[in-house]
Parts: sequence; C-alpha cells; structure tokens
Amino acid sequence: MRKKYASNKNFLITILMSIIFGAIIGAIIANRMDNFTMVKINKSVEDFFALDLAYEKVDLFKSEFFKNARTIFFLWLMAFIPLGKFFLMLLLFIKGLAYGFTSSILISHYKLKALVRIIKYILPQNLILFPILVFISICNLNFYTNKLDSHSLFEYFFILVISLASVFLAALIQIYLLTS
Repeated sequence: MRKKYASNKNFLITILMSIIFGAIIGAIIANRMDNFTMVKINKSVEDFFALDLAYEKVDLFKSEFFKNARTIFFLWLMAFIPLGKFFLMLLLFIKGLAYGFTSSILISHYKLKALVRIIKYILPQNLILFPILVFISICNLNFYTNKLDSHSLFEYFFILVISLASVFLAALIQIYLLTS
C-alpha cells in the first residue's frame, strides 16, 4: 500500500510539472511576441468573445463538451499505447501551454478586466476539468504500469465514464456563465 501511494505521489508530481511547465512556456511565448502579432491575436480574441454570444447555447455546449471529452478520451486511451506515457505528458504539456498562452494574451490585452474574464469564463469549469485531468492521468499511469486484467479494465472504463460526466458538468457550467 505504501509503495502504491509513493508511486501515485511521483505520478502526481510528474503530471503537475508537465502542466506547470507548459503554462510557463505558454506565458513566455505570449509575452515575447511582436506588436503586429499581438494586434492580430487581440483582434481574434475580441472576435471570439463577440462570436460566442452569437451562437446558440446548444451549439456552444456541444463544442465545449466534445472538445474536453476528446482530451479526456485521448488521455484515457494513452494507457493502451506502448508510448502512452510520453504522449500523456506531451498532451498535458500542450494543455498547460494553451492555458498559459491564453491567460497571458488576455492579461496583456484587457489588463484588469482580464482578471474578471478569467475568473468568469475560464476558472469555473477548470475547477472541475483540472482535477479530472490530473485524476485520469494518474489512473492512466497506474493502469499502464500494472498488469491488464478484466477487473482493472472495468474499473478503468468506469473512470472514463465518471470523467466524461464531470466534463459534461463543466461544459454546462461554462455555457451557463458565458450566456448569463
């Protein structure tokens, strides 16, 4: 039992470091861009916020749910691929990179208003999504390192179902906040 706990602790540290390094590098990339690129990205950000309000709630929900469900499914699937650990860490790194880049772009463009937008549009669903990403990644690494049997496969599939239900909840929260 103690060995499994130590293994999970190491997995957790590795997973969190992948996400954090991705976020740091994303922020660095966003802050190193030239003015012309920043103007184009800021225009895209403004178009994005205007475009989100033009869509129907159902379309926005489908888009958010399937985007996050696809990420969860790929994380879950990495346990069955021989190089799954590498791709898992790469996927988490890219997810962190996207969050770091997005947050830095919003802060550079909107200054203090960015904090409100981040708290309103990004933080609430990520309070659900980040723990799910970490949880399914730890389960993935545990499943990857242990022997495959029918009982553990059923448990691992059940983890996918619970994770997708959580993604459903996160998408509902995001759409409610975006349209309210």
